Amino acid sequence: LGAPADGSGINFTPGFPSYVSGHATFGGAVFGILRLFYGTDTMKFQLQSDEYNGITKDSVTNKIRPVRTRYYQSFTQAEDENFLSRIYLGVHWRLDQEA
Repeated sequence: LGAPADGSGINFTPGFPSYVSGHATFGGAVFGILRLFYGTDTMKFQLQSDEYNGITKDSVTNKIRPVRTRYYQSFTQAEDENFLSRIYLGVHWRLDQEA
């Protein structure tokens, strides 16, 4: 479906059937527990990826990646971004996240 025959490309959509996303499942569990623990969904916080921390290098360009901090207003906002990231990466379909 438009993928190069040699399997190269900017993304790495796997060549196997779709399954429930473990990434989204564990993320949903974590944020669900945080909502129960704090008794609210509204909680301002920030997260920073280990890949974009101003220290690690890009494996292709060998340049240091910039700091990319995400700011959240709620656990649901972070949970939704975690859920959607797997779709944007090309390793899951929406149904895999909602199962």
